[in-house]
Amino acid sequence: MRAGWLALSGLALAAAVSAQAPAPTPASLPAAQPRTFVELHYPAAALELHMQGTAVVRATLDATGRVTDAVGLAGLPSLTPAAVENLRHWTFTPGPASAVIAYRFEIEHGRCNDDTRGLFRLRHPNLAVVTTCWGVNRTGAPTWASDPWIEERAEAVYPPIAVSARVAGAVMLQLALDRGGRVTNVTALGGPLLLTQAAVEHARTWRLRSYRRLPRELVMVYEFALDLRDCQSPLRRFFWQGDAGVVHLDACSPTIDVSATPRPPAR
Repeated sequence: MRAGWLALSGLALAAAVSAQAPAPTPASLPAAQPRTFVELHYPAAALELHMQGTAVVRATLDATGRVTDAVGLAGLPSLTPAAVENLRHWTFTPGPASAVIAYRFEIEHGRCNDDTRGLFRLRHPNLAVVTTCWGVNRTGAPTWASDPWIEERAEAVYPPIAVSARVAGAVMLQLALDRGGRVTNVTALGGPLLLTQAAVEHARTWRLRSYRRLPRELVMVYEFALDLRDCQSPLRRFFWQGDAGVVHLDACSPTIDVSATPRPPAR
C-alpha cells in the first residue's frame, strides 16, 4: 500500500479561553487533520458477502500526530477491521490527542474484471470513501446495511451561514437511545464547527426502529453537501439515510446574482 498526502487549506480558527471560562466541548476542540494516509482496497470479506456500509474508527495520537492505537466505534464485522488496521498507518497534525474517521465502502453497479482494488479517496478530512466495481464472476447484487433506520424526525436545516461560506463536511455523532428508539442524548465526536450544532439539534428529534433489538448507544455520520441539483423546490434541501450508519443533507450551492452587482458609471 502506498502513502498519499492530503493538502488541506482553509481558515484557521483560534480563540483565547480564560481560566474562568468553561472547558471546551469536544466539538470545539481543534480537529486533527490528516497529513499522510494509506490507501485501502475494498475488504475481501465484504465483497464475498456483497456488503456496503460505513465504519467509524477512533485513533489515539501521540504528540507528533502518529497513531498509537485505533478502535472501531461502529460498522459491520466485514468492514470495520480493515478500516481499523488502515487508520493505524495514518499521521495527523500534532496537537489533538485523538481523531475520528469514517470509512464509507461503496460497490458501483458497473461490472469489471478485477474488483479487488478499487478507488480510495478522502471526501472530507474525516471521511474516506472506498469504491470498487462488481466483478463479472460474482452473482447476486451488492446490498447496503439498512438496519436500524430513522422512522421519525424533524425537518433538517442546513445552517445558512454554512451555505453562504460554502462549508460542507461530515459530523460524527454518538447517540444515546431509550427503549423506544428515541434519541435522549447526542455527543459530537468531531466535524466542522459551522455544521456540528445543526447536526446535534436535528439528531435530538430522531426516533429509530430496527428489526432486531435496538442498541442503547449508536454512532452515526451526518454528511452535509452542497451538490443538490434540483433547486426548484422551495426547501432547496434533501435529507436521506444512505445506510444504517450515515445520513445525508444535500442543499443547493449559493448563487451570485450578477444582475444586482453595481456597474461602474459609463464614461
